Amino acid sequence: MGVAMGVAGAALLSIGSMGLQNQIKLVAIDLLDRPNWYKEKVYPPNQVPALEHNGKVIGESLDLIRK
Repeated sequence: MGVAMGVAGAALLSIGSMGLQNQIKLVAIDLLDRPNWYKEKVYPPNQVPALEHNGKVIGESLDLIRK
C-alpha cells in the first residue's frame, strides 16, 4: 500500500533528512479550520507549510526544500 503525500509532506521529510528536526518548532494546524492568527501573523496566503527564519517567512513548499 502506498502513501499519498503532497509537497507539504515532502518539505517535512526534507527537514528530517537535513537533520533540522531538533531546530524547528512544528505547530499543528487544522487545515479545515485554520486559526485566524496563522493568516494574520504567520503567512497571509494562509497556506501550509510556512517557515519563519530570521524574521522572514517562506511559505512555498518547493522553496523550503531548496533552502
